[in-house]
Amino acid sequence: MKIALGLNFNESPQELVKKGRLAESLRLDMVWIGDLPNERYAPAMAALLAEQTTKIGIGLGLISPLLHKEEHIASSLCTLTDLYGERFELLIGPGDRERLRSVGIEYVKHMPTRLTNALQEIRDNLEKHNIRCKIFLGAQGPRMLKASRSFDGVLVNLSNIEMVKWALRHIGSVKEDFEIGVFAPSYIYSNPNSRIEGLALMAAAVVARGASREVMEQARLSRDVAGRNRLDREHSQ
Repeated sequence: MKIALGLNFNESPQELVKKGRLAESLRLDMVWIGDLPNERYAPAMAALLAEQTTKIGIGLGLISPLLHKEEHIASSLCTLTDLYGERFELLIGPGDRERLRSVGIEYVKHMPTRLTNALQEIRDNLEKHNIRCKIFLGAQGPRMLKASRSFDGVLVNLSNIEMVKWALRHIGSVKEDFEIGVFAPSYIYSNPNSRIEGLALMAAAVVARGASREVMEQARLSRDVAGRNRLDREHSQ
């Protein structure tokens, strides 16, 4: 089993390096650096972190092929590998619907097919340069989970164990070296703070708004999502 830390994409470069170096000193296997519109560019942050560490794995993602062209994603991985060795992995997925819409990008139909095609294009570009890199799919809904079989692994944004079991049933049979990652957002504390815990639950509901209806019903998140939507409407008035 691998243990990885997801670093906040909107943190200062200095804070990201500090946490990445701490993760390496604690012998974590990987750190992941996300990418969103109007935020710091993940490959640049990955290069900064790789420069300040020696061996910890660095994941790029989630990166959306709707926002970045496949050849550009592959080119970033080739450059990073040339500079710092084969320490990098990639996670692709649709991306946050609202964030993409804020920069004029809409979701496309047949998203599983779109991402499977993106996978092949990225692989083809990497193979031209003899670059080895595991590519994962970020998935929640049934169709996306099934599409993940074509990838080297899947990352499910579901920390509840029953939901993870539900996801595994939809993924079905996979190749022997297929990896399954679970993104488990956590509120870690020595003295609990009910206000912060409430904010964490509300943040989870924000993520859930991008999930399929079946995922929300399965996780019983509909009420939390409705509450988050209501607060957004109140703040916009």
